[in-house]
Amino acid sequence: MSPMTSSNTANTSGPAPSQGRTNGRRKSAVQPLAWRLVFENFGMKVIALLVALGFYASMHTTSNAQRTVQVPLIADMPPRGGTRALISDIPQTISVTVEGPRQQLDDLETRLDPIPLDLRGALDDVVTLVPGMIAGLPQSLRVTRIIPESLAIHWENVMERQLEVQVPIAGQLAQGLELRVEVSVSPKHINARGPESVVKSIQLARAEAFEIGGLGEGRYTRSLLLAAPPAKVSFDVPNIEATIEVARKLVTRELIAKVQVIGLARGRAEPAVVRVLVSGTPERMATLRQDSILARVDPKAQGIDPTKPGTALMPVIVDVAEATATSDPPQVVVRW
Repeated sequence: MSPMTSSNTANTSGPAPSQGRTNGRRKSAVQPLAWRLVFENFGMKVIALLVALGFYASMHTTSNAQRTVQVPLIADMPPRGGTRALISDIPQTISVTVEGPRQQLDDLETRLDPIPLDLRGALDDVVTLVPGMIAGLPQSLRVTRIIPESLAIHWENVMERQLEVQVPIAGQLAQGLELRVEVSVSPKHINARGPESVVKSIQLARAEAFEIGGLGEGRYTRSLLLAAPPAKVSFDVPNIEATIEVARKLVTRELIAKVQVIGLARGRAEPAVVRVLVSGTPERMATLRQDSILARVDPKAQGIDPTKPGTALMPVIVDVAEATATSDPPQVVVRW
């Protein structure tokens, strides 16, 4: 074989070193990204994971922590309608601080078993709250604090008292109108029942306001709610009925009238004249004349025997059409 042939054979027996390095870089470039994320610096990543797992385990298994939860109270009260009333405020829950392994606290429900209070005896007492009352705790947990530490229980005799009902008026009537009479209330009184000291301090039962704005002439009846009584007190009815009467505003005039004695020819009245107050609408008062007013006394209606002389005190009667009238004085002395 010639030297030329040997040289060619050596050149074709394998790749050149530079060409092999180039192929290696190509293979590295095509490796998946996920593969590199997992296996690059693999040792350091394993060490970091082990440290994190150890820290988590130490925090959730061996170390202690505290947690405050709300525990409900359930009071067993005397039968309703008794003669004693509880005047103390019993909280719905108490605050309980618990200490123990963190894992146990993480699994602890925020509301434990309720604490029962036996108040059926209706006696004054002081209830001390102790850890033994907290039911449902795992043995690895302990109670470190209870707020409040005790409850003061106070009772009072129950009393029932009658209260007057008051109905306020709200709004304004149109010009020329007025309330003819005071508000009529049914019932006029209600019964309040509760602790003696509280019931004695109540002055009256107040209803919601009767709104009169926009009302015209007429009679109106409404059902009105009573304002809520003080705490621990109850009313025997929740609402009342109130009635008002709206009418034209009246005008009053004062006139002088001579008193006539009916049925007695020789009868005379002392005083002989009286003041007459007449109330009516403005239109009626504008047409009222002095000579239309008649003031009289009626001896026969009083059972007087006109055949025998005598003296008697008799009421004065005044009649005015479409108006009301009163006499001042309302009575006179009649002699015959």
